[in-house]
Amino acid sequence: MTNHAVHWGEGLFLRPQHLQAAERHSREELRISENWGQGYPYGLQSIDIDEDALANWRVVLRTCHIRLHDGTHLRYPEDANLAALDLPKDAFDRQSTVMVHLAVPPLRLGHSNAALQAGDATVRYLVDSMEIEDENQPGNPQPVEVRWANARLIVNEDELAGYESLPIMRLRRGTMAEAPPEIDPEYIPPVVTCDAWPILLHNVIDSVCQQIGSRVESQTRQMFDRNVAFESGHKEDLELIFQLHSLNTAMGYLWNLPHVVGIHPLVAYMELCRVVGLLAIFWPERRMPEVPRYDHDDLGGCFYAIKRLIEETGEGTADPVKRLFTGAGQQMQVRLEQEWLQPNWTFFIGVESSLSYNEINNLLRGELNMKVGSTAKVDNIFQRGQAGVSIVPEPEAPRMLPGKNWTYWKVDERSAAWKDVADTLNLGVRINETQVDGPIQDQQDIRVRTPDGESVKMVFALYAVPAVAGS
Repeated sequence: MTNHAVHWGEGLFLRPQHLQAAERHSREELRISENWGQGYPYGLQSIDIDEDALANWRVVLRTCHIRLHDGTHLRYPEDANLAALDLPKDAFDRQSTVMVHLAVPPLRLGHSNAALQAGDATVRYLVDSMEIEDENQPGNPQPVEVRWANARLIVNEDELAGYESLPIMRLRRGTMAEAPPEIDPEYIPPVVTCDAWPILLHNVIDSVCQQIGSRVESQTRQMFDRNVAFESGHKEDLELIFQLHSLNTAMGYLWNLPHVVGIHPLVAYMELCRVVGLLAIFWPERRMPEVPRYDHDDLGGCFYAIKRLIEETGEGTADPVKRLFTGAGQQMQVRLEQEWLQPNWTFFIGVESSLSYNEINNLLRGELNMKVGSTAKVDNIFQRGQAGVSIVPEPEAPRMLPGKNWTYWKVDERSAAWKDVADTLNLGVRINETQVDGPIQDQQDIRVRTPDGESVKMVFALYAVPAVAGS
């Protein structure tokens, strides 16, 4: 019903009904103002759950500030009574999760809405007496009866009838046998600010920001390593430039979300949808994918879905893995990872030096007589003049790899000697040590002599390129 404003006039005989009606009207005006000022204005504003109490099968709130559907503002422990809830040990016998609701009886005109003692779960308020000071003439406190919201925690949904309620957490069975319940991170209750639920703020919003920021850093390094520019004319360069532009734009929208207090989840969700739209051009479909509609009552469903979409836009941008060769005896050695041997990974041996492609290629093929194989066999391969692992020179640096001062050879994984490398996960490079100035042992850069007697520093590296980065 509508709570009309009281018509105050001179000579009015004041009754409790006048003051009650005035208060109800004031509350309704506030509720309407909040509803009109913000979509989805109900949910948690803050909550502090005693997770240690869950170990004893008890739900205990240290603090909880919440706005219910009817506009009720409930602040525990400031102005509400809320007892702990003991969970039955068989709570998960018939279901894998249990929803915990915070409930308050509604205001019912024509019925008693207040009681002097706790125990009556049907009344909206509990009455208590407090000594209140006169704010203008202190020193003469008087007893004043005040009301506390008569709230309770409910897990049995059959008991929710007749209450104003909101879910505040979902519990799941512990991961170990007979373990106590734990908060289900997949469920996010209705909130009016993202920082009210740390899982939403950190596991979703901040996680996406970190991922986008990491991709910005990675692609920025690639641009500088490759000397990427519009005028290069390479398709890969233009795609990298536009990707970095989209990522930087997305980062501008996301930058403040994890750090600003009071961001409504609808605002955060719309910004995440904007990020998906910015990155959609780099998907094969080249268009905005179908994203879930915002659902204030199922924030976990929509936020985790949009997070997965953003993570999927990052697939295809995996960086090549770089491992430097390190001197061991007369070899340069590097250790492979088992993951790299999956299909569609590509390997390049790179050498950083001040020499041109022709100079370095002729030097390694000629005076240095470079051989490649497993660390256990590369010495024999070198001494006997065997072929070893076949490597194919790349006159132009692959676009996914650093270009300046680097020369590359693609590893032929079909060569017979590669099988031993794959079995042992150890790759070795052997060169003519008589052409080396200085030690090899434990060195990641060595100096070699060119045919004209110049001493040149060389760094050997293995680049493992996943299919998504090298395709």
